[in-house]
Amino acid sequence: MPVAKPIKLQRRHNTNAEKAQRAAAEQAMKTGENWRESPEVKAEPVAHQQWLRLRKLYKKLGFIEIIDALDENLINDYCLEVARAERLRREEEQTIALCESEDAGSPDWRQHMLLLDRVRGRIHASNGALQRMGRALLLDPQSRLQAAAKAPPKEEPEDPFEVIVGGVAK
Repeated sequence: MPVAKPIKLQRRHNTNAEKAQRAAAEQAMKTGENWRESPEVKAEPVAHQQWLRLRKLYKKLGFIEIIDALDENLINDYCLEVARAERLRREEEQTIALCESEDAGSPDWRQHMLLLDRVRGRIHASNGALQRMGRALLLDPQSRLQAAAKAPPKEEPEDPFEVIVGGVAK
């Protein structure tokens, strides 16, 4: 299924009613508040750099109007997760170096390999959990846009009897 885009980025041939309805649905999903960097992200250099990178990319893509305070926690968590993943990658490299320095099959080597598996599992599990949580809580822009109604409400066709009688039947 293609990714839902905001109405102003779509190039489809929608009717004016569809465009107006979609724009109203998208506007209803916004708080109007800007998203801010959390103190934890500011304190972590890797997370802070990631936050600045995301803000720059969102501005460049024109998504800065779409992202608002609803996304603040998710973006901050994502930035912290990137920093955590970086730390885990360094831990993984150190563990690999320890494994290579040990003889294969020795008890220390086995312990280091188990540690390596746990580190890799934590990297994958935490990233997946954040993505699932963001989608389930409509914290990411894609899921909010997909949740917006896609078709305008259908107008009730006029009753032919009412047209003929001219509203006298009521």
